[in-house]
Amino acid sequence: MQNPETLFELVKSLNATEKRYFQVYATRFASDKQKSNYQRLFDDLNNWATDKYSDTEFRKKFRKRSYMKNFAWEKNQLFELILKVMRNYRTGTDPEIRAHEMMIDVQFLLSKNRMIEAYRMLEKLYELAEDAELFAEQMNVLNYMHNLNIRSSKLKQITAAEFELKENELLEKVRLQRQVRIYNSYLFEIDRNDEWQPRRQEAERIYTQLEECAKHPLLPKRSRLMYLACANTYHDAMRNYEAAFEAASEVVALLKNPEYAFLSQSPSRIISGYGNYLAAAMMLERFDLYPPILAELKQLKCQTDLEEMERWYGVVTDEIIYLMNVKKYESIDELIKYTDSGIAKYANKLPEGKIITLNCNLSLLCFFSRNYIQSQKYINQLLDYVGRSSRYNFITVLMRTLELINHLLLREYDLADMKWRSYRRLIQQQSPSLLLDYVTEAIGKKIHQADNRPPDVKTIDKVLQMNPTSQWIQLLAIMQQWPVTDKGNHRPQ
Repeated sequence: MQNPETLFELVKSLNATEKRYFQVYATRFASDKQKSNYQRLFDDLNNWATDKYSDTEFRKKFRKRSYMKNFAWEKNQLFELILKVMRNYRTGTDPEIRAHEMMIDVQFLLSKNRMIEAYRMLEKLYELAEDAELFAEQMNVLNYMHNLNIRSSKLKQITAAEFELKENELLEKVRLQRQVRIYNSYLFEIDRNDEWQPRRQEAERIYTQLEECAKHPLLPKRSRLMYLACANTYHDAMRNYEAAFEAASEVVALLKNPEYAFLSQSPSRIISGYGNYLAAAMMLERFDLYPPILAELKQLKCQTDLEEMERWYGVVTDEIIYLMNVKKYESIDELIKYTDSGIAKYANKLPEGKIITLNCNLSLLCFFSRNYIQSQKYINQLLDYVGRSSRYNFITVLMRTLELINHLLLREYDLADMKWRSYRRLIQQQSPSLLLDYVTEAIGKKIHQADNRPPDVKTIDKVLQMNPTSQWIQLLAIMQQWPVTDKGNHRPQ
């Protein structure tokens, strides 16, 4: 363990159930009167007050502990013990770990020449691997069973033709699994680089091949879910929103299907599937589907802090979208409090993109609810976070635009005029865009009261027709509700 923080971070990552399981297991190393060094070190790391660990401070605070005599060795031993305990803990829920342990038992029985008992265990192992789609383990089991058939006539005999049939089916499933994974990787690369239009023909060809795999009767369940997630992304990019929603709906249905129980045990998979479903519902403006899914997500039991963070982020982002679109702002204060507490808790774990998305959506939500001061708070947080990074030019422009509109609504015309000048310089650094030019000029006219009317609806419609999937749609929706100021307002100099 080279990093001094490794053990501390591992202990902190365990949930309450896992910690209790470790404590019960670790008591076997303790005496009747006192805890073992493992337990004491584990407790001290778990109770460390701050999120940041300092090896020097820890040594200083607990210098009288018996484990300090050989601190580095004790830490390594505790790390290994935690891994061993967690393997035992996951044996009952993780079929891959269970299969691995059963194969170790088979090898032990064979070393003692207990072929009949080993063969029976191999049959159970084959069923386990088949249910969990562990194809490598299935192939390994078949090889063992074939060899035992040859060595002993007392075992249940399977013909060579039957072995060949099972192996061919497994090989076909492995081929399908591999093909779906490869096609998914290609389409994910196109989506990640936002190259759907320049690589449209390539994407269509790959998706056609993916569909051919999906029609195969031997397609594994995991591959089916991967295909549907890929289909959702593909159809969304191609603006086939009905097809995207259909794929996302099937994922939700499969996750509730008892036959897919071994897959639905993963909270991360459920969170992702429900997130895609709600995103597809949003494109079709089916906001009536949001409340029941959000209720299920809130009740979802997570096993790790990472899954808890994913669930929190999914609930927050989807609920913000729901409230903005149905214009229900009664529970906004409760949502903001819940969101802020999560941001504070997961600040060091949230990816940069998620932090930016949250602040961006919160600023829009507060704006729609006419809480302009709170909206300005999230705008400032986001602009401070992004800084001068050219990586987030679009976000910066969006927030600056919203900031100017906030100042106008608060009748802070001098401040709006001053910030508008730097805003124009920012726009000039961007690629030429009819949409950006239109937004800039509309704001400039409003600030200087050269035009006291809302933006022309026909012009907005024309812009939307040119780029119907633009992320500026929300901003234009705001501008369609542009306030008409009274005559005689102060005009900036």
